[in-house]
Amino acid sequence: MGRYRPPAPAKSKYITVAGKDRLQKEHDYLWKVKRPKVTRSVQEAAAQGDRSEMLNISMEKSSCVKLIIAYGIYKNV
Repeated sequence: MGRYRPPAPAKSKYITVAGKDRLQKEHDYLWKVKRPKVTRSVQEAAAQGDRSEMLNISMEKSSCVKLIIAYGIYKNV
């Protein structure tokens, strides 16, 4: 038995109003709540010279950025 998996069936490229609203709420949360917390954490860690915490913080920050980029893509549709 191989590891081959047939490709998933094609999905619609369109987004529903409910999907847009969900993305908007997620974007607002990330931009107004999560992003300031992560930014503050990065500033505090950098001020103390503690680079070991930077890895965890950068992982959180990258997840925020990915979702914000995804929202930007859907916003322009």
